[in-house]
Amino acid sequence: MSRLAADDRGQTVLDYAIGVGIFLVAVMFVVATIPGMFAPFVGAGDAQIADRVATSLSTERLGAPDEPYLLERDCTVAFFGRLDGDDPDADGCRFDTSADTLQEMFALDSSQAIQVRIEKSDGAAAVIDGRTLSAGGDPPSSVSVTTARRTVAIDGTTYWLEVRAW
Repeated sequence: MSRLAADDRGQTVLDYAIGVGIFLVAVMFVVATIPGMFAPFVGAGDAQIADRVATSLSTERLGAPDEPYLLERDCTVAFFGRLDGDDPDADGCRFDTSADTLQEMFALDSSQAIQVRIEKSDGAAAVIDGRTLSAGGDPPSSVSVTTARRTVAIDGTTYWLEVRAW
């Protein structure tokens, strides 16, 4: 009986195991990578929203961008006054003075709810110039809430800026 191939060697178990291993690694890589490819096209989650709003308020909208986390007293009071329905003087402030809600101010969907508070060290809402520094409703007890906090200063006094999203 004559053979077509001069080599007696066939596929061994080791060759098969290496091939299957490489295949499984490639499949796991594809499965792990695909969700990340679509992330920019999916709406932001509560954690991203809370973090984005807290960073925006503490580093640029309520203060000067070159002095992050130092909030301007007048702009901070005007910001919370605007969201309470007043029409305070907000000349020179960096937030959208035409927005009436937090959703409009931060370009959020109407389904996204947030609450912004500036708190004293004891957890109570801060009051400056007779204005309670709190905007947005309290979250319902039946939902999961994500919180982002930043340490900020107003006129040399340290406060917590807390943003809650649900």
